[in-house]
Amino acid sequence: CVVCEYSQHLERAMASRDAHSIGRLTKDISKVARQFRRGRQEDSHEFINALLDAMHVIFLKDLGGEKKYDLRTRETTVIYHVFGGYTLGTVKCLECGYVSKNFQSTLDIPLEVTGKIGSVEEA
Repeated sequence: CVVCEYSQHLERAMASRDAHSIGRLTKDISKVARQFRRGRQEDSHEFINALLDAMHVIFLKDLGGEKKYDLRTRETTVIYHVFGGYTLGTVKCLECGYVSKNFQSTLDIPLEVTGKIGSVEEA
């Protein structure tokens, strides 16, 4: 499974200072997401999102499946504990002034980086 392959890779990498081939990780890259193909250039952002999603699904399967839990409970896997968070969307009605707030779970926060940016804080 994807989780086992990455766990074994991390263990090998931490046990030695030598270079490590990612061949085992890319051999069956379609396990991460069906659209990925070995030898084809892929977008790193899409890859990490697909990888985290694949791991999240595996953890849920180990707990009895996705359908067994409500949305908020599904967001309590180790993947969400490490990478997850919430964004707050706010919409204000220009006629009556009503403010609607909505929390949305996320595993990443995209930043648009343009110009001469020297750090994440500057972005």
